[in-house]
Amino acid sequence: MGILSSLVSRMLKASPFSSVSLDSLAETMRVTDILKKNKLERYYRVGRLQACCISYSVKVFFDRKFLEMLSPIELRAVGAHEFTHIIKRHGVKRFWRIFVPSITIPAIVGFFIFVYYMSISHLPSYIYSEAGLFSLFVASL
Repeated sequence: MGILSSLVSRMLKASPFSSVSLDSLAETMRVTDILKKNKLERYYRVGRLQACCISYSVKVFFDRKFLEMLSPIELRAVGAHEFTHIIKRHGVKRFWRIFVPSITIPAIVGFFIFVYYMSISHLPSYIYSEAGLFSLFVASL
């Protein structure tokens, strides 16, 4: 997940910041995954987010305007909410629930298309024809 979270950071044009209060909260909640990171790789400011705050892998992204409006107590409450997502591994569960089926289903459909085209083919050179190459391409997707 390190590569993916780095890509997400770059795509969002996030700037890192450190927070002593969030670090102490993470220690209290025993969020060991986020505490293993460098202090400037834990929390990020983002120009604009659809949600006010999101956690991805072991990084927490805050909307810049939302972060400026929060009092220290509210910041800890939002941090506790996001740390709970990290502890319960909601990001990993979402990956298995959303992305894996979206990859598996087209692969199965592609396999059936390939088998169908192979079953109606009467020419041995079918594999080298356009339809054969297309069905192999679809099966590989």
